[in-house]
Amino acid sequence: GGIKRLDLVVSRVMEHRLCSPLPVGFVDMSTTNPASESTASRIKSNMTKEEFVEGVEKCKYHISIGDAFQIVLSQRFEMLSDAEPFNVYRALRVINPSPYMIYLQCEGCILVASSPEILCRVQDRVMVNRPLAGTRWRGKTEEEDAALAKDLLADEKERAEHIMLVDLGRNDVGRVAAFGTVHVDKLMEIERYSHVMHISSTVTGRLRDEFSSWDALRSALPAGTVSGAPKIRAMQILDTIEKHMRGPYGGGIGFVSFSDDMNIALALRTMVIRQAAPDQGARWQYYLQAGAGLVADSDPDAEYQETVNKSMALRRAIDLAEQAFGSS
Repeated sequence: GGIKRLDLVVSRVMEHRLCSPLPVGFVDMSTTNPASESTASRIKSNMTKEEFVEGVEKCKYHISIGDAFQIVLSQRFEMLSDAEPFNVYRALRVINPSPYMIYLQCEGCILVASSPEILCRVQDRVMVNRPLAGTRWRGKTEEEDAALAKDLLADEKERAEHIMLVDLGRNDVGRVAAFGTVHVDKLMEIERYSHVMHISSTVTGRLRDEFSSWDALRSALPAGTVSGAPKIRAMQILDTIEKHMRGPYGGGIGFVSFSDDMNIALALRTMVIRQAAPDQGARWQYYLQAGAGLVADSDPDAEYQETVNKSMALRRAIDLAEQAFGSS
């Protein structure tokens, strides 16, 4: 039976007949460069650069008076496009392959994501928390890339921010893990993606008998990498600065099995896509959101640029889908 099915597949390929209705697209373009000028000109943010910088200063004030140690301020970009969301997902798989590639049709919207970060994973009763913090733009050559990675690991601000989030992760895991089982398996390793690189660490712990994977997820929310520390106070401050509620951004997308295993991605590098209004001149409205972790000595201009860099792969995916597939 298996051989017959394989023969059937081979015969279809040899006859150049594919059952998939998906369009084939080809475009001769770099997948790592910034989005084209036409795409960039159509993207707008819910905050001007001046408003974002002002928000950074407000966060730094709260940090200076002891309200928080870190606050993750974000801005939301949006653009109109005729590119079909699934074609954008296909482009994103080429541009920014990540541990979590997501296409999810929901009531009222479509989610497309290439998340690099675990929100909560439980396998065989072992919980995994994996903070990802500290960012640099990818280098144009191997030598420049290595130099940027070395600079990132040597940056005191980035190191302090990351260690703070590792401690948060240990606390989150420790709420539900058995005594003596919480370990930092990996500490401050460089993890590379198409447009940026990050510092990554891994924290694990074995769940206590009375807890399930849902308890593990509850202990992980909200993720410190997208809220701050302490989490609740950071969110209260953000609520006074950010202009819109975050929606799926910073939440989780994943699955839970009948055996209580869980794998939930943090909703980063995530597009929320809605059908555009008839008078908007395009079929789809794309929303992209990105944030930057702020501490006492954060540079406002650098933090603003970090949010732009983090959203670049998503912008590029829309650009690629438009050029390769059009509005098909």
